[in-house]
Amino acid sequence: MTAIYDNVHTLHRLTSEFRHRVTHPYVQRFIPEPVLNPLQAGVLLNVLEGKQLNEDQRVSTALAALLVQTAMDIHDEIGNIEVTNEADRKQRQLTVLAGDYLSSLYYTILAESGDPDFISVFSASVQEINEAKMRMKYSTSMREAFPHYITARSSLAVHTAASCGQSSLAPAIRQLFLLQAAAGEVTDVLFEDVQPLVAAQRENMLSAAYFRFKSEAAEAGESVPGFLMYEAERLRTLVEHRSG
Repeated sequence: MTAIYDNVHTLHRLTSEFRHRVTHPYVQRFIPEPVLNPLQAGVLLNVLEGKQLNEDQRVSTALAALLVQTAMDIHDEIGNIEVTNEADRKQRQLTVLAGDYLSSLYYTILAESGDPDFISVFSASVQEINEAKMRMKYSTSMREAFPHYITARSSLAVHTAASCGQSSLAPAIRQLFLLQAAAGEVTDVLFEDVQPLVAAQRENMLSAAYFRFKSEAAEAGESVPGFLMYEAERLRTLVEHRSG
């Protein structure tokens, strides 16, 4: 168990730094306080251990990825702002600017203390995420949209793992994000489009995702961080308790 929490101090640093970066008086006037996904943060920190980075660089790189995710999540909220008057129009514009502000931070962070090479990694992730969102939009059913949703949620972690020489972890990482969706820990706007499917198929999705995760983890062998294994067990237990 100790090995699982070896990076608890680093995760705490990352969480604190994230809150510091997103706490901006102007941003807070127009959007709810962004929420960090602990699963995504933990996965990012763990896969970054495969790169020769010191702790400061790991925190900075993971923070940059989380800010990219947060900026995209904020932009996703824009579609929920119905424009019927000038105040609504202003709110929409300011929400766009708030997302742009957080997005711009990640360039500065990587240039100052992270690894600038990750700029191209995250750019590739953003492209894949936007493509997945477009496929969700044009899907004809929730079942068709769901795989694209998982791609949108897991892409940053998957691309980061690949850039750190851990491409073999990609399938297990995707299943872990699927498990999180089945556990009901996701509250983003995108999830609203597939939530009915998850609610109806929760137990089946859980069993299938957990089985595939264990299978993919076995394929990856000893390279799978203990954090991923722990989170898979935690999410499985969470859903089982709720179902019981």
